[in-house]
Amino acid sequence: MKKFHQKFLINKTHIRWFNILDTLEHGGKASTICLSEKLSTTQRTIISDISAIRDFFGKSIEIHSTYIGYTFQRIDSKKYDDLKHSLLDGEPLFNLIVGLFLYEPKSLGEWSDILFLSESSFKRYLSIFSNILLEYDLTIATSPVEIVGDEFAIRKFFMTFFYEADITSYTINPNLEIQSAARQFLSIIKDRNISSISFTKFCYLIYISMERHKLGHNVFLPKELNKYKEVFMTKSLTNDLDTAIFNQFKIHLPENEISFIIFILISIRKNEFPHFEQDFISAFSNSEILELGNDYCAWQEIPSVDPRFVFIHSFFTRVYLFHQLTSSYNKNILDVNYYVETQHEQELKKTKSFLSNSKKFKDIFGTRYLFDISCSLTLFNESLVNLYVGSPKKIAFVLEGQQDIVMHTKSLIFRFLSRFQNLFFVDGSEFTEAFIQKNKIDIVVTNYPPYVENFNFSNVKVVLMNSLPTSEDWNNLLATINPAIIKNYSLKSDYSK
Repeated sequence: MKKFHQKFLINKTHIRWFNILDTLEHGGKASTICLSEKLSTTQRTIISDISAIRDFFGKSIEIHSTYIGYTFQRIDSKKYDDLKHSLLDGEPLFNLIVGLFLYEPKSLGEWSDILFLSESSFKRYLSIFSNILLEYDLTIATSPVEIVGDEFAIRKFFMTFFYEADITSYTINPNLEIQSAARQFLSIIKDRNISSISFTKFCYLIYISMERHKLGHNVFLPKELNKYKEVFMTKSLTNDLDTAIFNQFKIHLPENEISFIIFILISIRKNEFPHFEQDFISAFSNSEILELGNDYCAWQEIPSVDPRFVFIHSFFTRVYLFHQLTSSYNKNILDVNYYVETQHEQELKKTKSFLSNSKKFKDIFGTRYLFDISCSLTLFNESLVNLYVGSPKKIAFVLEGQQDIVMHTKSLIFRFLSRFQNLFFVDGSEFTEAFIQKNKIDIVVTNYPPYVENFNFSNVKVVLMNSLPTSEDWNNLLATINPAIIKNYSLKSDYSK
């Protein structure tokens, strides 16, 4: 279960269970001491919880006690997921959120009866919910019970709960009519390269808009966005979406609702075609945003001829567009920020420092969601680095040994590296200094050390492998090609002997 959903749990035992399972799922193993420290509970409680988890999940998983701690393995993934979902049965806040999304507002007393709670208990749970909503600049009213605040922020919250977070037994899926409308519209615009929105996300975008409109909650575009509408949103674009929805539901959503959906659609950008991003920037950016993008690119030493230059400006334009709707639209789900903090810690610190010290950034966006935007920018920039920084390495492989093993090793190398690197499979008789110089080899890989004993090219890296390559050999090779790969991903050996 994602950290976002865990905040809504009331059952403290189940909260611990989810945290234990999350730790074991991602780490593979953990000691009693480690778990007790992480969960701020006693070792006795952890031992008791592990025993109860084994009983509850039965044969769907295996948890073994070893000298290195508890080890975890899924046996029946579907059954395991179903049982995890069942732990949420009866959770009051999950039931409440579904009800607030689908139905007319109800009184405190009505909700207390529906949830089989006393009014005092229900009020206590509403207080927990209220603290979560504050993160979106929202509040909870009690007469009747409903979420109060900016309508864009309310829709952002529902999108996070139903789409961005894990699927649970409380997840409401867009119906077939919504899917048909989305499919019809996306098929029309697929060649325009105006968005990278996924099919399911677009379905939820339409679905949430229609449900909120049905309950009488409509959006009204800020004046700042209205002046851009005619520039980028052609009549055909809005008409196509309106027609797709009408064909399924025989209703016309208000113009502002259609425009809102289109604005979100076009703000979900691709990082593949710089010339399309330039159109987006021209339509929605302004001098302040352009200057902020220039400052960031100068700080990162990204020249204007680099494809990343346009994409960075597109990123700030997208963030600015969201900010115009409502500042909380730039809020990330907790799990995204946690991922960036753990996987890109140093890059995040630098990015956050840059934005914190940027007067332009603070003048435009303030500091309320600075950390969220820092995480998004860090992740976005890392994606650009993966796509546009660095060139293929020229790698020479000189392999010896049993014929079948050599062929198998070559096949793995070719399968996983040939698309991204320039590979040379060299016979020992061809492996000379002249060959290395002529082909400008960057890396030499061999399982026969004598070939490189007298190697004296300081600008060529050497990777030694075992005759039967191990996971450490492959990790060493990948790290030599690009250290960033191993920082986040590495192979793990299955050998225990």
